[in-house]
Amino acid sequence: MHFHHRFIIAASLVGCSACAGAADLTGTTVKAEWLFPDIATPIATDMLTVGAGPEIDCPGPGSFCAAWGSTDVQYDIAAHTISFLALEATGHASASFNGYRFSGLDAGGAWSGASLTSNIAGLNNTRLSFDGSSLWLDMKGLLVPANGQWTVTLASAVPESSTASLTVLGPAVLVAAARTGMSSRR
Repeated sequence: MHFHHRFIIAASLVGCSACAGAADLTGTTVKAEWLFPDIATPIATDMLTVGAGPEIDCPGPGSFCAAWGSTDVQYDIAAHTISFLALEATGHASASFNGYRFSGLDAGGAWSGASLTSNIAGLNNTRLSFDGSSLWLDMKGLLVPANGQWTVTLASAVPESSTASLTVLGPAVLVAAARTGMSSRR
C-alpha cells in the first residue's frame, strides 16, 4: 500500500473520532428556571428531557405554565438551540433580574459559546450570560409582542462532523493528489 493511501485512511479514522464528539442536547435533561425578582430566586423550575417539539407548551402542565397562567408561550430545546415563542403579547416586569437560567447543558457535550437572535426590541447578546454548562437570559423590563421570539444557539467546542472531516481530509486529499501527480511524471 502506498504511503499516501495509508495517510488518507489514517486521516479518515482521526476525522471520524473527532466527529463523534460534537455536542448535542438531544436526549439529555436540562433544568429550566424562571428567576424573579433576582438571579437567586426561582419562581418556576422544570426538568426537561430534550426531544422533538416544544418541551414547554403553555398553557399546560408544569411550573413554567403555572407561572405564565393562560398566556400562550412555548420553549423548545433542540440539539444546539434553546428557543422561546410568545403567541400573544406579554412582558417581563422590571426587577434586579427577570429571566431564565438553563443548566445541565454540559450533559450534551462541551460548548464553547452562545449567541442570541431575537425579534424582541431591546433583547440582545448583552442580556445573555454563558459559562459552558448554564446560560442566563435577562428579560427584565421587556415587552414581548405577539409572535415575539428568541433563540440562543450554542456553539459546540468540537466541530460538526462535516467540518472535522473536511479539516482532516482536505489536506490529505491535497497531499495524495500532489503525490499522484509526482508519480505520474516519473
